[in-house]
Amino acid sequence: MAVASTLAPNLAPADRAATPHYLLGAALPDMAAMAGLRLVARPEPGALASGVAAHHRTDDVFHAHPWFTTRNTALVHVMRDAGVPRGAARACAHVGIELLLDGSLLGDEPLQRAVHDAFDAIDDLGDELAELVVPKRRDRWLVHLNRFPRNSLPADHADPDAVAQTLARILARRPRLQLPPELVSTVAAALGDVAADIATTGPDLCADVAETVGATLPGGA
Repeated sequence: MAVASTLAPNLAPADRAATPHYLLGAALPDMAAMAGLRLVARPEPGALASGVAAHHRTDDVFHAHPWFTTRNTALVHVMRDAGVPRGAARACAHVGIELLLDGSLLGDEPLQRAVHDAFDAIDDLGDELAELVVPKRRDRWLVHLNRFPRNSLPADHADPDAVAQTLARILARRPRLQLPPELVSTVAAALGDVAADIATTGPDLCADVAETVGATLPGGA
């Protein structure tokens, strides 16, 4: 949501009035992935849909950015050299960098308030949100969404040990990517070595990505 929050002042007036919906839209694809789901429909045109579009464009720019590609490649090599299996190393490096970046950016109080406002908007949009996933998953999706306003922000994403535990849990259901329990501490150590760099350089990265995304979305930045 950090990039979307930066872009929000540049929204069309109608969307700007619903900034929490826009920020929620920017988070929805990741929120679905956390539940093992995916969005199969687009929201109705408006702030929520604009946020989803911003999310996908942000992902494209971020994953191609030299900041990410160089750190991701280096971290995969470090983990492989430490004995982490190839699939787990690639997944842990990729997602681990993203989680550490999220955790560091969420130290910003204005962003914290914006995220809380976005989660509060879930109650206003329940019916529309339900329709974004396949019918047989809607009850599960809504239960998952309704946890967010009651949970505090993931501050532990700034903690390499907590991130490594989260990665082990996320990857446990993916046989080719599973992180063996005895290697969780190895991954935590590798993440710990890059955490300070991510926290220091993350804000400049966010600003750079926001500038690129804003210039390419409808209406520009």
